[in-house]
Amino acid sequence: MSLEVYWISGSPYCWSILLLLKAKGIDFVSKLLSVDKQEHKSADFLELNPRGSVPVIRDGDLVVSESLAILMYLDARFSHEPMFGQDAVAIAKIWQSISEFNSYVVDPMYTMASMIFRNTASDKPDEFENLTTKVTPEFQRLDALLDDTLFLAGETITAADIVAYPRFAHFLLAITEPEAQPLARQFLPFKDHYPSISRWMGRIERLPGFQATFPPHWRELSASAC
Repeated sequence: MSLEVYWISGSPYCWSILLLLKAKGIDFVSKLLSVDKQEHKSADFLELNPRGSVPVIRDGDLVVSESLAILMYLDARFSHEPMFGQDAVAIAKIWQSISEFNSYVVDPMYTMASMIFRNTASDKPDEFENLTTKVTPEFQRLDALLDDTLFLAGETITAADIVAYPRFAHFLLAITEPEAQPLARQFLPFKDHYPSISRWMGRIERLPGFQATFPPHWRELSASAC
């Protein structure tokens, strides 16, 4: 039975799965779900994942949910070009990068983007500014790191990059919204404020198969615009 991937367009968690699949050249059957039709809450999907969340994969009789668990499963199941490292040092560096990103960067980035997309950022400028002060030093740290290396955990792409890239793309899509730019002026132009992060994103976007992972409803927007 073919590997099936259930996903929603624009979800950073889903995008990470697609990036890993393309990076490793793994064939799969795409099961793109419609949010508008609430297909992730349908009876058929809830049989796969009672939480009604994506991504989910089905590999024969095995069903796996939660993006990090899926990434780990796929990397072990298709062991060529390992994305989580081949030795103790590489594994530690990759997991340290993922853990730091998820612990200190994801929440403020996601909250800021959500405020913009929900049109609440201008109503809560103090909250938005507070989040900015949290995320800015983290961006500066990552930019300095990427000034000395091609990818987050070394000279080749790893799971750390696959986890982080969709989050940055989602954040950049938000802050380049016209109504968001007065509040997000500290980040724009992004390529001038964070040139190393921008170059890193460009390297990922030039990888074979990247365009096939790009969220369908973002087609007319650039994930790294600005």
